[in-house]
Amino acid sequence: MNDEKRFELYEKLYFHEVEAREKILSRLQIPLALLLSITSVYAILVNGISFENGSLWNFCFGGIFSVSVGFFITSVLYFLRSFYGHTYEFIPSALTTENYRNKLIETYSDYDECDELVEKHFNEYIFKYYNECSSANTVVNDKRSEFLHKCNTYLILTSLPLAIAFLIFSLSGVDKNSVEKEFKVQISKPIELINSKSPLEINGKFDNTTLEVDFSDDLKELLNERKAETINATTTTTTTGTTSKENP
Repeated sequence: MNDEKRFELYEKLYFHEVEAREKILSRLQIPLALLLSITSVYAILVNGISFENGSLWNFCFGGIFSVSVGFFITSVLYFLRSFYGHTYEFIPSALTTENYRNKLIETYSDYDECDELVEKHFNEYIFKYYNECSSANTVVNDKRSEFLHKCNTYLILTSLPLAIAFLIFSLSGVDKNSVEKEFKVQISKPIELINSKSPLEINGKFDNTTLEVDFSDDLKELLNERKAETINATTTTTTTGTTSKENP
């Protein structure tokens, strides 16, 4: 392989590693989205789990959940190692390169073979940077790819126990919403309800601190009777008072 082909080879290798750097950054977006999604699932499970009953399912959930969290933390660490802490090597800027070429011209201006010497040393200058930068960038990209692969591996290991924990959370009754709760109803003043026809039925439901009552037909009838009795008693009292005034 002559020098020209070697120069073209190292030039291609250099730009290949620079392009691989951008591809790794694009590949990191997928595990980042998965890590954020798994974090949201963890938040839902932690917020919804109930340890009040202390059943065997609670301990199974806690153990499997802890295993998933361990894999998740490992995946996050490999993601960070793949994303940060790496330095790439690049060829000098165009201005620096042109200054070096001008210095070569100035150095060999007194020689008869000035153009040949300038071209030779300038090519060696570019070749050197292509060689060193591409080699250094290859090592960096290989490390980042390895860390990214391990990150994805531990993401898969994270999802397996997480799926089992989610099934236990949904089906075993450890969810706070599925645990039976006791409500305390306090009556502020005495209430007397008398109904000789049939037993009194009250259908209702609790929503936070409000008790909503669905009155049955028997209760409505009882309340109407009590209201009618109160109106009759008031009317009788009023009539008696009027009669007493007319007949002293």
